[in-house]
Amino acid sequence: MTAPLREVYANDAQDILDGGIDDSQTTLTLSDASEFPATGNFRIVCQNEYMLCTGRSGDTLTVVRGIEGSAAAAHGNGITVAQILTVDGFERHIVDNVPLFGQFPVLNKLVAANGSTPLTSADFTWVNQETATVSDSGGTVCLRAPPTDDVPASVES
Repeated sequence: MTAPLREVYANDAQDILDGGIDDSQTTLTLSDASEFPATGNFRIVCQNEYMLCTGRSGDTLTVVRGIEGSAAAAHGNGITVAQILTVDGFERHIVDNVPLFGQFPVLNKLVAANGSTPLTSADFTWVNQETATVSDSGGTVCLRAPPTDDVPASVES
């Protein structure tokens, strides 16, 4: 299995259909598709239908029809097709570009050995803590060392 292509974007990419399409065609031809991304996945809208473009060859787009709750429909010659940012496209962009997004444990959060229970300061035994303080905030354990004389005043918290 190959990894899905990343979401890609272009500013103001739009053109018109060069010939009508029925509600089951998975390729559509534009008059001039050069403004659309040449590689990667991107979302387009044609009238009230959202489509996922999975490839472009010249002026021909290969698409998945009726995505994100829209219905596949017939579209006539000369109808505008435009690239659009959708919720699913935005989420795909985040998954593609943010390490561990949507996975548990959440990045930078401490969890117990079961992989799901968040740890708190009570789960630790402090050694040589001296006058440092510990707090729990939003699932994050924060240990603060007291200010020292050799730290510039502008850096102290």
